[in-house]
Amino acid sequence: MKMDLRVLYILLFLVSAVTCDLLNTAKKNHVNLPPCDVCKVFVNSFKKGIERTSRGNFAGGDTAWEEEKLGSYYRSEVRLVEIQEKLCLDVQEGESQCHTLAENSEYHVEHWWFKKQDEEPDLEKFLCITALKLCCEPGQYGSECDPCPGYPDNICGGKGNCKGSGTRDGSGQCVCNTGYAGKLCDRCAVNYFNTSDKDDKISCSPCHKSCQSGCTDGSPKGCKDCKPGWQMEPSVGCVDINECKTSKNVCQSNEVCINNEGSFICRDVAHLGRKDPGKWVRYVTYAGFIIATGVFLRKNLLLGSLIGVIAAVYVSASEIIMNDLIDIPKWNLKNWFSQS
Repeated sequence: MKMDLRVLYILLFLVSAVTCDLLNTAKKNHVNLPPCDVCKVFVNSFKKGIERTSRGNFAGGDTAWEEEKLGSYYRSEVRLVEIQEKLCLDVQEGESQCHTLAENSEYHVEHWWFKKQDEEPDLEKFLCITALKLCCEPGQYGSECDPCPGYPDNICGGKGNCKGSGTRDGSGQCVCNTGYAGKLCDRCAVNYFNTSDKDDKISCSPCHKSCQSGCTDGSPKGCKDCKPGWQMEPSVGCVDINECKTSKNVCQSNEVCINNEGSFICRDVAHLGRKDPGKWVRYVTYAGFIIATGVFLRKNLLLGSLIGVIAAVYVSASEIIMNDLIDIPKWNLKNWFSQS
């Protein structure tokens, strides 16, 4: 019987390993990357090939040192072939797209390798931007590589990202960081205020949670207006409205009103206390953990102990969470009866 179980475990392990391998292969081949990203993946794989062939011969160094030590091999056809043999095999996503691009760009790669490296050492710039026109320089976008707002030194005011930057796609519009707005992300969004003391700079921070329609600082007093559930007091700004005291019949006759900041909730009196209709399901689960711990302890002390610890943590966490969900503090009941 023990032997049968061992065989079963081995088979399950092998099936899991094969499944994971198939899933990884499917992921590598079926993820559809944008053209610019495919080109960058290809270039990164090519650069790894350069590193691999350098280490395999002399251990690398700066360009001048490497060229001197590698001699004729440095830009030889033999080295290029060695690089191309393993191209795209190391990529995590888009392997099939990478292979397709490698086939379609073979002429450009060879042209760069033998004739253009001195003029343009950056393969990505030569291949992806100039030769294949799949990418743009950072801060440029679209089919003609138009400049993003604020190009080149202050793109989107430094407070956002340009749609399509670095690609032949996108609208070039600024997607502002949280709290910023405007075509150049040069002003604060609604319910944010500027904390910068410099005229040409902004730094936006959130208003107080009670504010509506903006504020002058982060306190309740800085609010221009108050959200529903809050009211303006001249000396302190927006303060919470206790609907349980100020309003009558906000809840049904069988419910208790519980005030929260900016709102309130009504809780059924029948559910107050510690009524827990799902407790027997939890108790059966706990019993299962205990039985499993006992079974594994007899066969493997370490595994049984580990399962016991997991069971203890699970039981403790479950009870704490359930207590928080079903309990209502006694003072809420007292407040409710005092308001009635």
